[in-house]
Amino acid sequence: MELDTGSAVSVMAHSDFVQYFGDQKLNSSSVLLKTYTGEKIKPLGVLPVEVQHNGQQCTLDLYIVKRGGPALWGRDWLRKLQLDWKSIKSLQVAPNTTDKSTEVKLETVLVAATPVFQDGIGTLKNIKGKIVLQDGAIPRFHKARPVPYAIRQKVEAELDRLEADGILSKVDWSPWATPIVPVAKKSGAVRVCGDFKITINPVLQAEQYPLPRIEDIFANLAGGKRFTKVDLAEAYLQMEIEEDSKMFLTINTLKGLYRYNRLVFGVASAPAIWQRAMDQVLQGIPGTQCYLDDIIVTGANDNEHLENLHKVLQRLQDYGLRARRDKCEFFKPCITYCGHTIDAQGLHKCKEKINAVMKAPQPQDVQQLRSFLGFINYYHRFMPNLSTVLHPLNELLQAERKWKWTKECEQAFQEVKRLVTSETVLTHYDPSLPVKLACDASPYAARMQRWALFLGGHRYKIEFKSTLNHANADGLSRLPLDTATGTKGDKESVAMFTLMQIESLPVTAEMIERETRKDATLSQVYKATQTGWAASERSFLAPYFQRRDELAIDSGCLMWGMRIIIPTKQKLANVLFAYRNATHATTNRTPAMLFLGRGLRSRLDLLKPNLRRTVMDRQIKQGKGTHNRETRQLEIGQTVLARDYRGEHKWIPGIIRERQGPLSYTVEVAPDTIWRRHLDQLRGSEVRTAAEMVDPAASFIAAQGDLSLPTASATPETMSLPSSTAGQDSRNLQSSDSDMGCLPSPGPPLTPRIGLPRAGASPAVTPERPYPMRTHRPPKRLSF
Repeated sequence: MELDTGSAVSVMAHSDFVQYFGDQKLNSSSVLLKTYTGEKIKPLGVLPVEVQHNGQQCTLDLYIVKRGGPALWGRDWLRKLQLDWKSIKSLQVAPNTTDKSTEVKLETVLVAATPVFQDGIGTLKNIKGKIVLQDGAIPRFHKARPVPYAIRQKVEAELDRLEADGILSKVDWSPWATPIVPVAKKSGAVRVCGDFKITINPVLQAEQYPLPRIEDIFANLAGGKRFTKVDLAEAYLQMEIEEDSKMFLTINTLKGLYRYNRLVFGVASAPAIWQRAMDQVLQGIPGTQCYLDDIIVTGANDNEHLENLHKVLQRLQDYGLRARRDKCEFFKPCITYCGHTIDAQGLHKCKEKINAVMKAPQPQDVQQLRSFLGFINYYHRFMPNLSTVLHPLNELLQAERKWKWTKECEQAFQEVKRLVTSETVLTHYDPSLPVKLACDASPYAARMQRWALFLGGHRYKIEFKSTLNHANADGLSRLPLDTATGTKGDKESVAMFTLMQIESLPVTAEMIERETRKDATLSQVYKATQTGWAASERSFLAPYFQRRDELAIDSGCLMWGMRIIIPTKQKLANVLFAYRNATHATTNRTPAMLFLGRGLRSRLDLLKPNLRRTVMDRQIKQGKGTHNRETRQLEIGQTVLARDYRGEHKWIPGIIRERQGPLSYTVEVAPDTIWRRHLDQLRGSEVRTAAEMVDPAASFIAAQGDLSLPTASATPETMSLPSSTAGQDSRNLQSSDSDMGCLPSPGPPLTPRIGLPRAGASPAVTPERPYPMRTHRPPKRLSF
């Protein structure tokens, strides 16, 4: 806050209020503010806040306005808090670390290198990049992805700018095509990037050129007193690509195909290609080290430092490279480089990188403590006497122990954080070894989507790891810092364009958060996602419990992956369920049946179960125990023989009309006559049905294949009968007329004609039956 004795009250802009007090509710205010020029300002509300300053503490009112600059400390706070006016009004003079002569010489060196700091993108001379693919690589052509209308004009303007600068060239045809991903900058402009991870990266023969290790960088800078960092502008785009390689860098946009003429970010081999070129450019200059687009320069004294800097800038000018003056640092006592702090004393860990551990908040319950201890135990082999240090914390995990955070617990908590950030645990990076990035699905923030483009320029494998075996990342996600700290000076932090669209939606994150907390179900899901899920949850939370590893919390909203879970009204859900499960008067089917092919289960199904469905389910369960035996299948409209239990003839022809279960069918044996039969009661047959047969009896007996009759002149002794019917009463043959009467006949009764062989024809051969023929004997009745 800035001290303003001209302001009657203390005020803060709404944007700062959302950042620092987003979850607080404003009180209404009747105060009307007036500016120096007479303009009236109506505050959005007033917030009582706890203010601490130099040992003083009190509750004061902070007025929130819609727009404004920095927060102002007004006279109302000055009346309550006593300030040290002597120190405030004293003149503070910063020590001058660089003498006058060094500043003059530095300015002379920078003026001489004016072409290096010009606007625009430079062109690296005498060195060109080359893209090499694996043998047998097949071209991949992807169509252009749709671009939101809100940023379409910005994307078109960026494509026109790149084409005007010679970075892109329009082409009519290409066997390769990579879709683009528009990325929003903080300035509001759009950066166009190619999604090469789905085209050339999988088949790319990457450059085998190592990036420098942090130990090598520090070894080259040993003995330096002050340090200079030069930041190259759009580093990769300053290198031209050989003509044969441009085809692989074709992008498919809303304006057609474009081909890159320069090395582009996102290609897996780009870092190695660029590092090789920069090592060649800066070769032979002492006190200099380059890591991709950052060049660091130093010297044993200021004169040597200036000489080395002059050589570096002159070399950049000779090769046509350009740097960004606003991002360069000159003659600093310490700089941050590759995640480390480098000064005259040596190499140190960057405090910003270990803040997540050093400033981890105190656990509030057993679940958070268990998660933190799991994180610590992951590195137990690097920390001596860990069990002794953790003894007070382990006692809190006992079931009969009441939760109480004591002084001993706090000492153990701080000591173990010191151990985990020591040099024995945080080792230096070794590029010769594979890198494993351990990250947890944090319930507090979901930011990994912003790394999509960065990761696209690397080769990696993603593996799922259970939370129980992932304590090193799970502990940090459950104990996040209260405020997120970003990298200083990062004015172009990458944010996917889809995130930018959320700001213009009619529904804000605050509205969704407010409704989520009101919802009876989602409020419990929200709490469980924050504090951890119990071993068994209530039935109405079961769908969320099954997907608990996919849930996260971002900006107060409950997220399922990339999707926001919107609170729903149960009444509306019930009405829609009833509508989708109601039978339509025209179609006689429910909307759910038309869409899903099945009905929705309701309470009525429990009160009056569907017996047919129950039988089908049990038949399916029985079929699972048949040792994967294949089940005979019948098609709708297929001609079959159905089992007939009415007379001596056991089979009657029919047509399959409907399948009512895995083993149950309906068969039409006559017009308006439908039988229901099990699969074992049906046989496939070519026998024509009653509506198609001219002589159904003859066709039926011929289909049976187990009976052959002699010619008309033959005697009964010459009849060919199956062996299984030997001795059978001739009554079976004489009753054929009455037996055939059971067959359907749409027309007038026909004289049944048994298929008799022609004269001179060989007698019919009885086909082999799959099972023995039963012998039918007349019943034995008592004669009275």
